[in-house]
Amino acid sequence: MNDLLAKTKARLSELGIEPKRSLGQNFLISESAVARIVEAVESLQPRHLIEIGPGLGALTDGLKGLGKPLVIIELDREMAEFWRRQGHQVIEDDALKVNWNRLPVVAPAVLVSNLPYQISTHLAVDRSLEAGPIEAMVLMFQKEVEYLLYMGCLQVMAEFPWVMDHKLMVQFMPTVLFWVEIMRQ
Repeated sequence: MNDLLAKTKARLSELGIEPKRSLGQNFLISESAVARIVEAVESLQPRHLIEIGPGLGALTDGLKGLGKPLVIIELDREMAEFWRRQGHQVIEDDALKVNWNRLPVVAPAVLVSNLPYQISTHLAVDRSLEAGPIEAMVLMFQKEVEYLLYMGCLQVMAEFPWVMDHKLMVQFMPTVLFWVEIMRQ
């Protein structure tokens, strides 16, 4: 068993919780994927980081190593409280309803997330169309969402300076997801 899988199982046990299907929770268990995501974020040289739905923290723990201020947006009350206890600034709200221009971040900020299926396309398109402190995004989508973005939303997003770059297939607990990096040029 890899260290990240063991850590995920330990946190689930410690908190006495299971992934909530209603929130589309999947927990990243690929150490190599975390390393590549953190490397991609670091290459963007952000001043601030924003993470949506950190869950049990595979990405969060990796992002902390960058030494940049991190704001967490978390809808799950138990997870929001867990991250507050860890000393993080948490906005407990639905990411689709957050006023992005009022976040306590300074540009250039990078948005990072393993997005739940239910909000993936909506959030990616909204963040692409609206002005705000986010200069780049490194996001993971389920395979179906990747297809929807490419087939449905790409025409809309093509009008804006974003580049989509497929990177790798990654194992999650309990599903398989694709990692998609979306960056503003």
